[in-house]
Amino acid sequence: MKYFLLLLSLSLSTYAFAIVTIKPMDVNEKPLGFSGELSFNSGLNRGNSDIDTTEAGLYLQYDMNNSLAFIKSSYSYGESAGVENINKSFVHFRHIHKLSKHFDDEIFIQEQSDHFQALTSRTLAGLGLRSHAGNPKNKGRIYFGAGAFLLTEKETNIEENAYARSNFYISYKYAPKKDYTVAFVSYYQPRTDRSHDYLQLTTAELNLAFTKHFSVRFSIQYNVNSLPEPGIRAYDYAQKTALKYTF
Repeated sequence: MKYFLLLLSLSLSTYAFAIVTIKPMDVNEKPLGFSGELSFNSGLNRGNSDIDTTEAGLYLQYDMNNSLAFIKSSYSYGESAGVENINKSFVHFRHIHKLSKHFDDEIFIQEQSDHFQALTSRTLAGLGLRSHAGNPKNKGRIYFGAGAFLLTEKETNIEENAYARSNFYISYKYAPKKDYTVAFVSYYQPRTDRSHDYLQLTTAELNLAFTKHFSVRFSIQYNVNSLPEPGIRAYDYAQKTALKYTF
């Protein structure tokens, strides 16, 4: 019970960012059919600061004989001193098809919006190839991915912008027990027409289950934008804690 109360306290006191799972999924890892999880995080600060934050996430997966498909989404809202300061959403769909023992192909579609970055819509669609080796239950499994995506951005009072980015990533998953998983992913995404314009997105997370259906996820995130907008820092760091219900 003390362990549960500690996890609950952490989940309610950590500043809220978008809840997105980054654990790599493998074909035939789960039974055929539907599975998923719900995530929730709420933050409240009073005294020297007056901040309220709420976020919720949904993950749905469908497993087939030689492939899997999943959709994950999140919505975040926050207020500071009664004034809205966070309002953003995220939806991602991905299909992974097993080509051989060590290779998969992937296709994905993503949609984002962020009111406070004046981002009305960021839509992308892409594909890639993924290789992997190792056993997640022993020393872990490592993944290497390469591909590309087309991206369209719509911002308030700015002309629509469309371009392409390459997509390279390295990922790792270690799951020695059902109630314990460590995962890591790092993306490198340069524009295809100017390589000095790139994004580097890195996330690590720890999942701990304390019942059959309930668990907690701790994660850290570090992002770099080589060409940020004026007045915006080139890097962004976040810590996240979320309660999850798995079904």
